[in-house]
Amino acid sequence: MKILEEEPPLANECKLPWLIDAFLYPISASGMIHLAVFVIVPLLISALIRFIEYFLGPYLGLATTEITEPVTIILGTFFLPMSLLRGIMFDAFDALNPIEIVRSICRALLPYCGLVLFFLVVGGFIRAVIPRLPLWDFLKQALKVYLVFVLAHRLGWFYWWYKDKLDWGL
Repeated sequence: MKILEEEPPLANECKLPWLIDAFLYPISASGMIHLAVFVIVPLLISALIRFIEYFLGPYLGLATTEITEPVTIILGTFFLPMSLLRGIMFDAFDALNPIEIVRSICRALLPYCGLVLFFLVVGGFIRAVIPRLPLWDFLKQALKVYLVFVLAHRLGWFYWWYKDKLDWGL
């Protein structure tokens, strides 16, 4: 019996155009199981939140949302992809060092801006279009989670193509 001396090389090219590959990636058995879990669990959490809001409703105010929402959306959307990528790759809370995140963004600024634009377009579609679709609510949730999988796949490809520029030592 012959033992392989080297691992087989990873595929570094997509067989399909990147846009088609991005939307077909999550269609697999494990992807569908995750999709089901991520659709059902948020529904249960939403029911729990409504229950809590019913009891705390008179004490909650709207001023906090009006102040923090614009800041969370001009800055949060720009830093989210790199923060998410660093947190996943390093699997540690200290990976969210703001100095390292800004340094990483600066090293691959132009492609990163394209990634942020892709996040904005898909996120805008999730927020503006999906709620208006004439589908059952659980199908809308499934579509939202599926598009989040697409974003995660693009984030992984961003790291794969620009890992040398990011120079994280992984």
